[in-house]
Amino acid sequence: MHRHPMIRILAIPRHIIRKVELSVLRLAYGSNFVMESGIHISSPLGIQLHESGKLTLESGTIIEKDGILNIHGYCKIGRNVYISARFLLGCTELVTIGDNVAIGPNVVIVDTNKIYSNLSIPISNHGRIS
Repeated sequence: MHRHPMIRILAIPRHIIRKVELSVLRLAYGSNFVMESGIHISSPLGIQLHESGKLTLESGTIIEKDGILNIHGYCKIGRNVYISARFLLGCTELVTIGDNVAIGPNVVIVDTNKIYSNLSIPISNHGRIS
């Protein structure tokens, strides 16, 4: 079985905690995960932060439950961003969400896509584009 190298998988299980409210000025987990003050995260939220990944959450961000952040590259979520429930954010290289943005439920944001040049080849053997 092939395992992806990750420095950590962060998850906030529903049965342990219902809501996280960070009131610290700035919280950093090494240089790969930085959260500023006033972040509200409803559980469960899955954050998959791979070795090469970096995630920055700026102040005033609200993230609703049942979302997944899969970070291989650099992802920055700006100030006063609202992300609704059941979202997926996949970052291979770079995703930046600006300040004062609202994202609705069931949204998928990715910075790469597969190349579908030959339909006779299995999809897993196709390359990616950024």
